Amino acid sequence: MKDVAKWPHEPVSWSAKAKGYNIRGKTNETTPLNGGQILKKFLKSQGVDISQFEKLSEGKDKPDKLKI
Repeated sequence: MKDVAKWPHEPVSWSAKAKGYNIRGKTNETTPLNGGQILKKFLKSQGVDISQFEKLSEGKDKPDKLKI
């Protein structure tokens, strides 16, 4: 995972990265549907700051609105 430092600091497709790193499920030879989540969790466990690769949502800076 040394090449993560070479990734551009922009949003990435986690599913595409999982396929590129050949992440496989326990029972089959295909990338699991949550392969991107698995990759993100692994990178976090290795101390990688993945926030630089996340897309900012439009409402993230806004406080939650109370719905009544």
